[in-house]
Amino acid sequence: MWCLFASLDGFIQAYYYDLYPITKQHRNLHPFFTIVRAIVAAPMCYEVLMISPEQGWSFVWIPAAMFGLGLIMTFSFLHNGFYYMTRNKLQPSLYPKGFMDKSTSSTALMDLSFKLRTSLLIIGLAFIYGVILQIVE
Repeated sequence: MWCLFASLDGFIQAYYYDLYPITKQHRNLHPFFTIVRAIVAAPMCYEVLMISPEQGWSFVWIPAAMFGLGLIMTFSFLHNGFYYMTRNKLQPSLYPKGFMDKSTSSTALMDLSFKLRTSLLIIGLAFIYGVILQIVE
């Protein structure tokens, strides 16, 4: 579900920024986007809390936090990739590397290279799988 959300979020934002290019009058919507992402991620982290309460509530917060951190780390790979790929399809002169490109005009707090996004994806997946394996045991 998170992968689908991250991909669709990048796709939708690509269309949004294609229709409404960033100008000085254009409002930075990244704080709003962050709130939406938190709203989508919160129930997933809550499920981790509810799956294994027999381990004690003080311990369960650690896997939930690790799971949430894993979601955050994996988000950029798909979101940015689909954003750059879609923007390139809409305007071929933008982001010539498509999925593997990097923004030069972003208003986001952080803009990550493809190599860093890939590294974060691998680490984030390790966190998520680690939590899942711990819960299944």
